[in-house]
Amino acid sequence: ADKYTLDEAIKFISSYSFDKPLCMVVDFINPHNICGFVGKNKGPHEPFSGPLPQLPENYEFDDIINRPTPVKYLCCSHVRQAQTVGWSDDNFREYLAAYYYYLSVADRYIGEIINRLENSKIKGDITYILLSDHGDSMAARGSVTKQVTLYEEVTRVPFIFSGALVKSRGIAKGICSTLDLFPTLLSLAGIERPNGLDGVDISQILTGNTLPKREYVTSE
Repeated sequence: ADKYTLDEAIKFISSYSFDKPLCMVVDFINPHNICGFVGKNKGPHEPFSGPLPQLPENYEFDDIINRPTPVKYLCCSHVRQAQTVGWSDDNFREYLAAYYYYLSVADRYIGEIINRLENSKIKGDITYILLSDHGDSMAARGSVTKQVTLYEEVTRVPFIFSGALVKSRGIAKGICSTLDLFPTLLSLAGIERPNGLDGVDISQILTGNTLPKREYVTSE
């Protein structure tokens, strides 16, 4: 599916005249293919040969009795987690290796699109924004994929700005939400913000390293 998306995006870039401003969105599935990997390797099995990454420091999890009900019963309510019953430590390391592979596929495809845009007939500056809708448990607390829990691995996602207009470097201080994407795009495009819109404009991080002050953001 991602190869098709890549091909269509490159086809569009190659045929577009770029005689007016453009907001282009490319949605890749990966590393979401990790879900299918878990299903195909459910239950006890021999991991594939070759070097495997280390497990995270919070892989061991012996405090489930004190956790919220959805976490206690994750093994029964989430099909992918149920499919890991009987996995060894090396099976979880194999899962991480697969996750990193799917990330590398997405990284390569994103790089191809950036290269095409940089070599296109675009007049003016390009601003790139990379973000994800959710994270992955990545073997933290012996968990896989994303369901039910709101731990940091699942809720803290990439939100990266790059391009000629970005003058700041590093990680911006503060908190933000993916709801901030739309009002930020409006600001960058010089479009008036409609009333009642969720999220805040965080375009100031292009020239500084501080996000707008807020007490909290929510996730569900």
